[in-house]
Amino acid sequence: MNCNALKDKNILITGATSGIGKTIAEQFAKEGARLVLVGRREEILHQLQTAFGQDTITIPCDLSKTEDIEKIFTVCRENACKLNGLVHCAGIAEMCGIRMFETEDAMNMMNVNTFSFVELCKRFSAKKNSYDESGIVAISSISSIRNDAGMILYSMSKAALNSAVKTMSKEFLKRKIRVNGILPANVKTDMFVSGEDTFEDFMETALERQPLGIIDTEQVSYLAEFLLSDNAKYITGELIVMSGGMTY
Repeated sequence: MNCNALKDKNILITGATSGIGKTIAEQFAKEGARLVLVGRREEILHQLQTAFGQDTITIPCDLSKTEDIEKIFTVCRENACKLNGLVHCAGIAEMCGIRMFETEDAMNMMNVNTFSFVELCKRFSAKKNSYDESGIVAISSISSIRNDAGMILYSMSKAALNSAVKTMSKEFLKRKIRVNGILPANVKTDMFVSGEDTFEDFMETALERQPLGIIDTEQVSYLAEFLLSDNAKYITGELIVMSGGMTY
């Protein structure tokens, strides 16, 4: 097993300024990867660049805009940073029942959660932007297969993301670029923990549904690292559920 799996690898991470994406950035930096960090919060991007070193590339970006996505790869090429991996963590979530469904809201969520991933992979797959035998990981959600009431927009967008993973894993086989997805249940992010301020007995209810506990962001990071590494060189097109014991 390669214990320094990401050392000197060039890895693009979206959604790098908070939650799972930020933890993945911190973990990969410790492993010696050169990072391209994409997010909307410029101040945090600057803080991460300071912490990880000036070799880190930071790109403020609105992933709902195609022109911003093209800019990411232009900046990489300008910095002689041909990529070995991509982790797509950027995403938005909100509760929505079917009676509240609005097409405009659905398209906004699809743009960020799904279409941006496809646009990123389209560009990543070009030989000028990535190496053969690279890896791509999409952070999806158990909601894509559990389909709880009140989650129509989020579940749809993540289910579409899963389909994109499966399809692109086949299209990219000629270059041996592997594409996989991670489907976590509730993860201990600031967004999740804030639910305690909104709903009574929020954490107790969450733990009843997820008896192994709320997932630490580090655990998602470890799995993403494995999937990008040569330790997973024969794994592609897989959607790996981190359920925490939640039934689905």
